Amino acid sequence: CGMFAPQTFVMHSHRSPDKRTCHWGFESAKWHCYLHVNQKYLGTPEEKKLKIILEEMKEKFSMRSGKRNQSKTDAPSGMELQSWYPVIKQEGDHVSQTHSFLHPRCINLK
Repeated sequence: CGMFAPQTFVMHSHRSPDKRTCHWGFESAKWHCYLHVNQKYLGTPEEKKLKIILEEMKEKFSMRSGKRNQSKTDAPSGMELQSWYPVIKQEGDHVSQTHSFLHPRCINLK
């Protein structure tokens, strides 16, 4: 894929549309809640740097849309999101995520 705006990125898929059905109320406008550092980087030396880059990107695109970010008290932390929205593996999920540090935590769109 080319470069997408975050709201478009969380909606795109590399599979047929029936493989990305979401039943729990996904809203692309809340894209910043769905993007997290890929799990393979958690606990690595790169984790802190990647989280900073991700937060800077979220700020950049949030300002562009004219919307404010949720305060930390409004938005659950990544650990809380993990328990509420686990990664859903799809059959035949052989697409590697080695080239991306971003990971849509709620649904696996790659």
